[in-house]
Amino acid sequence: LPEERERLGEFQTFDEEKAWNYEVGIKGSALENTLTWDVSAFYIDWTRQQLTTSEAVARTGSPFSTIGLIVNAGETEVKGLEAQLNLRALDWWDIGLSYGLANAKFKQFDDAEQEDLFGDPSARGFRTPNAPQHTGAAWTVMRFPVSPETSGSFRLDFLYESTRYAQIHNLAETGLSRKVNARISLYNGPWTLTAFARNLTDNRTPNSVTRFLDPNTLFADRAFGVALPRGRQLGMRLNYAFR
Repeated sequence: LPEERERLGEFQTFDEEKAWNYEVGIKGSALENTLTWDVSAFYIDWTRQQLTTSEAVARTGSPFSTIGLIVNAGETEVKGLEAQLNLRALDWWDIGLSYGLANAKFKQFDDAEQEDLFGDPSARGFRTPNAPQHTGAAWTVMRFPVSPETSGSFRLDFLYESTRYAQIHNLAETGLSRKVNARISLYNGPWTLTAFARNLTDNRTPNSVTRFLDPNTLFADRAFGVALPRGRQLGMRLNYAFR
């Protein structure tokens, strides 16, 4: 309807995002370089962050329905830390650990739905959507001889992500994710044969979740769109390196 287009005129355009990034880090080694590590801390001052919201509108010949819109948040800050540790335990055995922290929260952002839910339009202190606060990984690599012409390696990875929120209200979330990957490879000259298993435990935690319009109600009600990960994958790969 023309009056609805006029009412929502402010949502027809939105500003580009702007961010200032600051980072400091240090790296080092010990035990005759068999142990290496690096640590960094960062801060992001993020303004005009683009987010989705919804608004009820009247349509010709139909009841009120909901549409998705893009709005700019006033200000967001991200405080984070990244660390990695690598150890060559033996000539044929490597171990690694990594951790990431990204504490992303709104400093200034008012939202009508936030007021409907909590009685206060301010989202200050709420976490930004679809961004895990904690991530981590652990891995090990073992190398071994097979014959005078052939060698092999085995790698095992564990990956962790904390929950992701669907929207600024921090009510719906994905839950934490844990995945295990493994592969074993044989090397002979330019040839590499690899057998792999991805998502070995068949983790089904969604990669992301966003608010969505429900087609079962002719897009009048809200629902959630969920991006599921690939299930367990088993396979083999043969590579040839041209020199």
